[in-house]
Amino acid sequence: MAHQAKREWRGLKPATINRRLQILKRITKLAFEKWGWLNEPVWRKIKLLPERNERHVYLTREEVDRLAAACRSPDAADLVIFAAYTGLRRGEMFNVRHTDVRNSVLYLNAQTKTGKPRHIPLHPRALEIAQRLPLGITPAVLQNQWTEAREACGMQHVHWHDLRHTFASWLVQQNTPLLIVKQLMGHATVKMTERYAHLAPTQAHQEILKL
Repeated sequence: MAHQAKREWRGLKPATINRRLQILKRITKLAFEKWGWLNEPVWRKIKLLPERNERHVYLTREEVDRLAAACRSPDAADLVIFAAYTGLRRGEMFNVRHTDVRNSVLYLNAQTKTGKPRHIPLHPRALEIAQRLPLGITPAVLQNQWTEAREACGMQHVHWHDLRHTFASWLVQQNTPLLIVKQLMGHATVKMTERYAHLAPTQAHQEILKL
């Protein structure tokens, strides 16, 4: 059984393996502390893997516009802009309807990855697109046009999810508090948001001048 599990887990990212290990730790902890099925705290021996799979690719507004302009269809171009100015995950984006927008705010309920509601005030560029959603393009067609646009711009290293990271980076660079960034991104914990903290303009010099 151990050999089979090792074979099934081969090639998985550390973050994916850790999520499975967390479930195993939770079950064995309950089995020891609550159910009495185990004679020792086995869960303490389960160690998580180090995760080094974070990407740090953030685009400028000009680069986002270049990628959008390189898309073959207006719908694909609009979704590139919409993703960068809302930080939505691709799955969330395709579930949005124009009826989810009220008073320039996008209300996400069951459409989120975590299942928790999220409210995002919309930038004018995103608002104009949101009022026309859903667009007449499928995820597969969008992916094909996105791949072509990256190649045309010489930006093959950019992933679609980097548009989400870009949204967070723009917020942090203009000194938006991390707790607000966390809420807008729909992060489960602020630790996930702290990956962007290094992008914030330093206030050290200004603070020293106050002495």
